[in-house]
Amino acid sequence: MRHFLENLESLEDDKIYVAPNIPSKKLQGAINSYAKNVKAEEIICLIDDTTFGSAKSGMVITSDCLYAKEDFEGLCAVLVENPEYCKDAGMHLQDDVFIRGKVPMTKLEVRSTSVAELHLTEDAVVYDIGAGTGSVSVEI
Repeated sequence: MRHFLENLESLEDDKIYVAPNIPSKKLQGAINSYAKNVKAEEIICLIDDTTFGSAKSGMVITSDCLYAKEDFEGLCAVLVENPEYCKDAGMHLQDDVFIRGKVPMTKLEVRSTSVAELHLTEDAVVYDIGAGTGSVSVEI
């Protein structure tokens, strides 16, 4: 995460905004739509996935959480890389850290066992194809 945050400025374009350069209308659009308990000053990065720039769908990143809303109008792919991953950490995410509404989710015990049984190597590539929260991929 530290590597990502240090390089945020290089990511800025017409859809990606980094604090303090996030337009207030976009902040309010995201907060009102899907990041309801977040204060504008807590937002580090906003990704606007809307056609007309309302930011009512997309992603908001704070120092301790990621909030997202997808319109499901097409294929969505996210590449997540963690150059500082420590495979010896053995920490698993609790179910309550996922913001999921009514979407079903693979529970902690099943996620941790599934990931362990994959025997992933350092150079492994994982494709998560599904329609849920993506909790297994996040666990990886």
